[in-house]
Amino acid sequence: MEKQSRGYCYSLVDSSSNLLLCSWHDNNVVCVASNCDSVEPQNEAKRWSAKERKSIHVLQPNVLRTYNTYMGGVDQLDQILLFIEFPSENADGGGQFSRGYSVRQLTMLGS
Repeated sequence: MEKQSRGYCYSLVDSSSNLLLCSWHDNNVVCVASNCDSVEPQNEAKRWSAKERKSIHVLQPNVLRTYNTYMGGVDQLDQILLFIEFPSENADGGGQFSRGYSVRQLTMLGS
C-alpha cells in the first residue's frame, strides 16, 4: 500500500451495528471508531509542518474534531486515577482503598 498524503481519510461503516471506523493520516495514522458521529462534514485543521516550517491546513474528519473537542474530561479522569491507590490483596484475600473515593465521586471530578 502506498503512503497517503497528510489529511487523507479512509472510512468504513457497518450499517447493521451503525459503527464507523475511520483512519486519518496526520503526522501518523490516527484510527477511531464511533457509533454516534460521521466523517462528513470534513473540517480544516491547522497543523504544523516541519517540512515546510509553517502552519498548514489539512482536512480533518468530523469524528476526529468531535473527539478532540470532548477528550479533555477523559484526560482529567486519567490524571486523577494516577493519584489513587487501588486495593491491594492482603493476607485474607480482601482489599481496601487507602483513600475513600467512590466511582461516582471520580466521575464528578473528571467532568
